[in-house]
Amino acid sequence: MDPLPHQLEAVYENLLKLPRVRFLLADDAGAGKTVMAGLLLRGLKLRELVERILVVCPANLTFQWQRELKEKFGEKFFVLKGDDIREQFGINQWLEHVQLITSLDLAKRQEILPGRSDRSTGTS
Repeated sequence: MDPLPHQLEAVYENLLKLPRVRFLLADDAGAGKTVMAGLLLRGLKLRELVERILVVCPANLTFQWQRELKEKFGEKFFVLKGDDIREQFGINQWLEHVQLITSLDLAKRQEILPGRSDRSTGTS
């Protein structure tokens, strides 16, 4: 894998130099967001600045992100789907894995956000 100059510049000249490391990578399709994310993850891990990783992307790209991060960077990610949450009721799937990929649609659902279902239904 040979990163392009704009990807190297974005990660090493900008992202890794910032004090707080939470980023939204957004660009046109095929612009290299997965490569930039992988470079960023590698840099953060080398500096021991990361404990947990959550990648949120469109649903149709979750397995593509998983495959590319594995193939290009050797990073293993678990793709969390709504079925996983339903099948493992009572287990907080967000905490079960340290490297997760999920869809934007699943991540924004009110009923699966921590503490949301208890407050909305009045149960504990």
